[in-house]
Amino acid sequence: MKFDIPRTECPYCHETLSWAMRDAKGDPIPPRPGDFAICTYCEGLSVHKRDLALRKPTKNERFEAFGMPEVIDLQIEVANERGLLQSN
Repeated sequence: MKFDIPRTECPYCHETLSWAMRDAKGDPIPPRPGDFAICTYCEGLSVHKRDLALRKPTKNERFEAFGMPEVIDLQIEVANERGLLQSN
């Protein structure tokens, strides 16, 4: 699968992002409007708009996202990679 990964700005830390989730084979999965995104710089939760730019989620979207184990797991993974979490 080939597609152009949109470049967009994190609405929290304003870093430029140009990545996509990957499937089990490592192929990129194109984002769709309404999909959640996690910033790899600040772990900020965002939502893709129609043009695939990112925006901050609404209160209801935050509740929805934090009820999804895969969102929590991804935020933990990003924080671990950045060395922000300590293991006991």
